Amino acid sequence: MNNTTFIEKAFYGNTKKVSHGNLFKDSENNIYSYGYHYPLLFTASDNQHFAFVNTTGYSNSTSKHIGKAKMAVGNDRLICVELDGARLPLTIDAIHTMLGAKVVELKALMDSKKRKDTQVYRMLSMDYERVLTDYNKVKGQL
Repeated sequence: MNNTTFIEKAFYGNTKKVSHGNLFKDSENNIYSYGYHYPLLFTASDNQHFAFVNTTGYSNSTSKHIGKAKMAVGNDRLICVELDGARLPLTIDAIHTMLGAKVVELKALMDSKKRKDTQVYRMLSMDYERVLTDYNKVKGQL
């Protein structure tokens, strides 16, 4: 079994296996990378509609785990969040608040740029649109 297969099967509860290499699952089928300090793929404790992937980067191998977690879940259900040390369980309201703060942060960064025709501004704009879309999806679940 490779990491992608483990993540998919563990997240959807289709395996009794608890760990695979540096990945493991808890009793709620949340997936962790290297320990409880890094929740990788999880659902909100009060709403199972979305799958959340923690995109806060740490190491090269955790970045690979993030990519594999994204592949394991369908795009219509997947929302990327930066947990920055937050621990599970998280409610849908807490995740909505985190996404809202990221929207504000990205908008402020965009507004601080003098030139709007740069690659940096385009990347910020793309991130802003993605996070705003995810924020609105989660808002629909509140």
